[in-house]
Amino acid sequence: IEKKFIPKPQFLEIPTQKNPCFANYYAPKNSEYSLHGLPPCVIKIHGGPTSQSEVMFNPKALYYTSRGFAFVEINYRGSSGFGKKYRDSLYGLWGELDVQDVIACGEYLIKMGLADKAALFLSGGSAGGFTVLNTLISTHLFLAASSHYGISHLHSMSDHIPKFEASYDINLLGDSYEKNPDLYEKRSPLTNAHKINTPLLLFHGDKDPVVHYSQSEMLRDKLIHHGKSCEYYLLPGEGHGFKKEENIEFVVQKEYDFFLSHISNE
Repeated sequence: IEKKFIPKPQFLEIPTQKNPCFANYYAPKNSEYSLHGLPPCVIKIHGGPTSQSEVMFNPKALYYTSRGFAFVEINYRGSSGFGKKYRDSLYGLWGELDVQDVIACGEYLIKMGLADKAALFLSGGSAGGFTVLNTLISTHLFLAASSHYGISHLHSMSDHIPKFEASYDINLLGDSYEKNPDLYEKRSPLTNAHKINTPLLLFHGDKDPVVHYSQSEMLRDKLIHHGKSCEYYLLPGEGHGFKKEENIEFVVQKEYDFFLSHISNE
């Protein structure tokens, strides 16, 4: 890939209600075309949730930036790489603090003239999908969104937690399901799916051992029941994360077309 297509990331420190959060911003870059006005923008939410988006070669970012989009990878409070206090700040607040930071990121991009306020998009997988869904419940800031093998029902997820992640959900949510089932229901996107008015695209693998594909199907069914806009694709042979070349290509292209179609509709 020629260097003329590769943008240098810009490090953003985003003010929130308390402490700042951080993001890596990739501006549109394609020397063969010019952009008129502010760019549409995809905010990518990493999984984990206590993982991080690192500054490294990112083919998905280039896919978007070479087509006139800005691409942002947010490291919301709770992400690794910014110290233990920053990572631990998500404990007890998963589904709330991360959502606040994503909304703050979108508003900051608009304020700083880095993105078109009418063309903001969200994308995330696994725990990132969970944050995508809860963000859509809390705001109408985004034009469309995509969730890849996202968590929609926390109690169902807790039945499939890998052994080395035992009690991870208890730390993140602040209590166990047995002691506080109402908390798990309250933070589950499925519970509040009727509040989602943003067009949503769902992808899931039928062999996912961590987040069963029924979670996406339950969410799809509830959204359709309430007359919401939702597309769902079940990918055969895929687990928690897509590995087959043809499926990776399909998902990226489908997501891009989905986002682009809503810009065109506007």
